[in-house]
Amino acid sequence: MTGAKADLAVKIFGENVEELKRLADQAANIINDIPGAADVKVEQTEGLPQLMVAYNRQKIAEYGLNIQELNTLVRAAYAGETAGVVFENERKFE
Repeated sequence: MTGAKADLAVKIFGENVEELKRLADQAANIINDIPGAADVKVEQTEGLPQLMVAYNRQKIAEYGLNIQELNTLVRAAYAGETAGVVFENERKFE
């Protein structure tokens, strides 16, 4: 799975963070009882900061931008996505 840093991962999807945490702990308890299971961990999702971006589409249109370009900029700034390429002689860097 994308983003998983383990040999085996279980992803649980939903909207309610408290319920997801409860289900993740329950799954971890079940997995811990399996012979050979080791280092069972539940990733922390509670208390993580979240950035909510609300675009003013009228202003975006006035500047000739689009949502896709702005989303790329936000991901580059906050999630470390590549924003472009820099050339230095024969070498290329993201």
